[in-house]
Amino acid sequence: MKKNALFLLRCACFLLILLLLVVFGNRFLIQQDTIAYLTMEEIHNRTDIKTATIGSSIAQLHFDPSIIESHTGEETMCATITNLGLPGMLAMTRELFETNSPKTVILAVEGYTFQYVSEDIQTQFKLMPHLT
Repeated sequence: MKKNALFLLRCACFLLILLLLVVFGNRFLIQQDTIAYLTMEEIHNRTDIKTATIGSSIAQLHFDPSIIESHTGEETMCATITNLGLPGMLAMTRELFETNSPKTVILAVEGYTFQYVSEDIQTQFKLMPHLT
């Protein structure tokens, strides 16, 4: 009887330690949610955005807001989140239009953006007239 109770106590301690490690790792080590939160906060707090680039981290590397701003003379924001798929891009665009009225939105669609079964090549061709 004592042997079973000791075994259950050890299992409970192990699971408690594992839970604490997962919570710690999720809260302090994984930064993806923090970056997404900061990007969404900036979209909600700014009302002067006239040109916006929306996409994944690849768009962040290829669309420099300062260069676009120097050529257009308009306030530019690069709203990008790593590994952002098409549903996330569309949701971010909707959030952008809730607080801003940008004249130009650059939706940077890469090949891997269509990573879901329903987002096949046919979906990409259907979206093309709206993305140009």
